[in-house]
Formats: sequence, C-alpha cells, structure tokens
Amino acid sequence: MNDLERDLRTLLETKADDVHVTPRPEPRVLKRARRRQLGTVLCASIGLLGVLALAIVTVGSLRRSEPVTPALPSTVTRSMNGIEITFPATWHLIDPAAAGLNGPEPTPDLPRLVLALSPHDPGELLACPGMVEGTPPTLLMTIQEEPLALSGEGSGPWPADLEPMDADSSGSACYPGWEFLRAGWTTAGRTFEARVGFAPDASDREREDLFAAFASMSFEPLAEGGAASVLLATGTAGGEDWELIATRQPDGLSLTLQGETFGAGTGGFDPGSDELRLTGHVFGSGAQAERVVFSAVPADVTLIVAVGPAFAVEPEVLDVPDEIDARLNAFAVVVDADTDIAFRAFNATDDLVVSGGIDAEGKPLEIALPEPDEVLFDGRLNNCWWSLTHTSEGPDVERLRLASPLGDVLAELLADVGPRAPGLQLASFDCPIDDTDGVLVFGVIADETATVRWGDEYGSVGIPDCLQAEIPAGYCVFLLDLNGPGAAIALDAEGKEIARVPYG
Repeated sequence: MNDLERDLRTLLETKADDVHVTPRPEPRVLKRARRRQLGTVLCASIGLLGVLALAIVTVGSLRRSEPVTPALPSTVTRSMNGIEITFPATWHLIDPAAAGLNGPEPTPDLPRLVLALSPHDPGELLACPGMVEGTPPTLLMTIQEEPLALSGEGSGPWPADLEPMDADSSGSACYPGWEFLRAGWTTAGRTFEARVGFAPDASDREREDLFAAFASMSFEPLAEGGAASVLLATGTAGGEDWELIATRQPDGLSLTLQGETFGAGTGGFDPGSDELRLTGHVFGSGAQAERVVFSAVPADVTLIVAVGPAFAVEPEVLDVPDEIDARLNAFAVVVDADTDIAFRAFNATDDLVVSGGIDAEGKPLEIALPEPDEVLFDGRLNNCWWSLTHTSEGPDVERLRLASPLGDVLAELLADVGPRAPGLQLASFDCPIDDTDGVLVFGVIADETATVRWGDEYGSVGIPDCLQAEIPAGYCVFLLDLNGPGAAIALDAEGKEIARVPYG
C-alpha cells in the first residue's frame, strides 16, 4: 500500500465516524409511510392524466372551432300535394304554385302542376333553365294532375313507364338540345301526367337518380266527395289534339275544351231547357281547319243527331259522373270549320228533348221556318233527319213542308182537300247523305183510295200509316221512306186505277 492509498483510507474512516446513525423505525410506522408514498405517487399520476385530458379537450375544442359539415343522408322522402317521393338529398322539391308555374293567379281547377323536382334551384327561371345565369339545371321533372281519365292513355294504372316525346328542342332558348320523356296514369282516383327533361350534359348518375325518384312516388286518394274534374273525350281537329273536361262547380256542370294552344269553358246549363247551349272552337287554318262543337244535354237523352248541309252524324252521349252533375251528360263533334250544323237530342222513346244549332261563325243558328200550324214528324228516315210540318193555307188547301234541321225547305206539297181532290197526292225528296237510293215520300191519300202500289218492281202494296194531322176528314197524311224511285198507283175498292204519281 503506498502513501496515497493509506491517506485516502484514513480520510474515509474519519468521515464514517462522523456520520449520525438513525435508529430503524418500527414496522407499524414504516407501513404508514409506505402508504403515504403510494398515495403521493397515485395523486401525481392522476394529476398528470388530468393535465393530459385537459390538453386533449383543449386541442379538440380548438379543432371544433373550425366549420364541420355533418354527413347528409343520400336520399330524403317528402310529400307534396298528396304525392310522396324519395329523391337525392341535395335536390330541390318545388311547389309549382309557389314557383308561379300555374300562372299568376292559380286556381284549384284541373289541369294544374302539383310537383316539380330539380337538382338545382333556378328560382323564378324554373320554367326556362336555359336563361339561368351560372350553372343551369341539368334536368327537370314536373307532375301535373289532370281531370280524371275514364278512358284513353291517361287511364292506365300506376306504375307507368316514361316514354320519349317527339319534341325538337334544338332551337329552343329555354331547353336547348334537351331530351323529353312523358308518362300518364290513373291511381287513387286521380289522373297524372309526368314530363321529364334532360339537358345534354346530364350525367348517367343524374338520370338514374331521376328514374329512381319517379318510380318511388306514391299517391294519396282524393278527399271525400269524388273527382272534381273528369276527362270525357279526346280527339284531333285541324291537326291539334283536344280534350273535353267536365268539372263540378257550385252551380253544376262546367265543360272545358282544352287544346294544345287553346282552352275555353262554359257552364250554367239548365237541364229543363229545350234549347242547346252550343260552344265551338276552330283548330287549324286554311283547308285543314276544323271546328269542335260541344254542349250538355239532359240525362235522359239517349240519341243525338248532328245534321249539316251534306252530312248527318250521331255524336256519342258522354256520361258525366253523378258526383259531377247527375242531371246532365254531354257530347262533342268535329265538323268542317265553315259549315252550319243543327242538333236534335231524343230520349229512349224517340221524343225530342232538346235542339239547337250553330253557324259557321260560332253564333246560334237562326232557323227561319214559316210558323206551321203543327209539326207532324220530327225524326230520322233514310239516315236523314227531317221535320214534316203542316200549315192550313185557306179553304180546301193544306201545305205540307219537308225541312231539314237547318231550316232548309227541301220539298213541299200544296194538297187539295176539296170535293174534287184526287185520290193520291205526294211529293218526294232523295236524301243526299244516304248511301242508298232511298227516297222520302209524303202527301195525302183520300178515303176513296182502297190501296196503293208503290212501284211494281218493289212489290210494296198498301195504305201507309196516317200521321195525326188537323186536316179535313177523309184524308190521310203520310210519310214513307222507300228503297228507290218509282211510281205510286192508287186503286179504288174495285181495283181500278184512280191516280198515278211518280216519285224520286
């Protein structure tokens, strides 16, 4: 051991003698101390966790102070005007009345738009996407409620298929190059028409979403009281489609003629009137122009006859549902635009119920017939409709006049009913709209005539039925429809010929 090592050892031993020795604590005291040490450690740990939590909350608060957009559902379901529909959540369901699509003063009358759907909200320019500034809509669907369709394409059931429309939009400012589809159907006692338009840049996804939205629709029925409007008839006049619509009004039935470019309505029909309230409108122009004439008739009418200068037609009696008006039905007919037309309506027992006419200018037709003493016949023979009237012209002279429903005098006979009158007197007229050789024959037969042979080649023999007429006794007024021209031969009781009169 060298001097240095020895010196260090001495130094350390000296320091050790100076150290104060602490007695060992009792076990009970030591245990309490250790519990305190553990509590101190736990408190320190909890404090540290609190600090960390505070830091996390603080950081989270700082992050939430920035705008956060919650995730939206991909679709939403909404209801409008009794239609429930599911569509993309970012699209817009639009009330057409609020958007002004039904006009500045919308009414509850049908037809009217009840729903519109678009991926964009073009505001007041909804009806003309091509004028929207910025990003224009890429598609638009509208649903229009129609009068209840009892027949035709609109009467088909739901679901319905969207079909292409024949519409050239290449030059349209509002829908430049758009493609259009449509569908019509009836469900829940209501009739609807859908029209869908796609802009050229509409995406495949947008198309799929629109078709899904269309297919998702469901419909609520009408409120109690039934349909307020019904589609009675459709047709084409002058190259334009038209519809006749019956609507329930507070004072009864209202009829509306609705075309693609025109609409007109009339009401206030009186079921007890014997005069028709006729309304007409001309569609088309020039040689293609045609007129639709329509009116209401009492509910007991079973036959309507329309007669013009060279035609006679029988318009269908259109049934108006009782919930619209139980007292009335209706009719519509298409005729040339420049013709007068007269109407006669009959009940099941062939009684004339109501009549009237309309001229080429749409005004009530004035039928200027001399006032007869009596009307002997008013009806159809040889597919033509005629009036046979009687007027007493003086002693022993009676005038029989055959006239068309338009008031044209077609044939007349001044019959001698004096002591020296012949046994047979007649006049005749060939119906111009009959496709046969049929002839109308009318006149008087004296009592001395026992029988009449109406043309040998036809084999028709006998005295015709007499019409009730206020003429002197001993004479029978008759009206016949025969199969063709010929001669009537009157024979007395002994078979002797007493008169021969040609006809036709």
